[in-house]
Amino acid sequence: VIFIPVISWQKDREIHRLNIKRKEQLQEVFPEFIGKIILLLDAGLSIRNAMFYIVQDYQKKPCVKKNYLQEELNYICRKMKNGLSEKEGYELLAKRCNLPCYKKLSGMLIQHLQKGGNSILYELRNESLKAGEEEKRRMQKKGEEMGTKLLFPMILMLGIVMIFIMVPALFSFQI
Repeated sequence: VIFIPVISWQKDREIHRLNIKRKEQLQEVFPEFIGKIILLLDAGLSIRNAMFYIVQDYQKKPCVKKNYLQEELNYICRKMKNGLSEKEGYELLAKRCNLPCYKKLSGMLIQHLQKGGNSILYELRNESLKAGEEEKRRMQKKGEEMGTKLLFPMILMLGIVMIFIMVPALFSFQI
């Protein structure tokens, strides 16, 4: 009976950790994803066909680790093939990913569907630049965190080096 809350807390922590990992991975692959969309739109595909092409491309590549964006796009494209409208599909993408960058992308795609026009490529390129800058900031922050995490092992190594230097020096003074 005592272990039930502990097990529940442990499972809760694991779910929270997996959710954070999922969000980080979705954030990481966003610049690549938006770059693929831009490339395919420049090639002449519609947004819907670009999404289907990206899903097919993901399925061709063998994945070593779990790709959450691939799962979400695969789910949404299956729904769209089964009758879900494009607008609802993009809304579903924003809802399932639940990140500001995907919500903004979804809003831009829905607005393009409703109003039309050629400005979608310009807007996507601007969003791609912003995503690239955000990626740089995130990588810089990760680098700073790694430097902090490596501080303790570096202090231990300094202590070992000091011992290697001091022991022979102390033995030389005893002669």
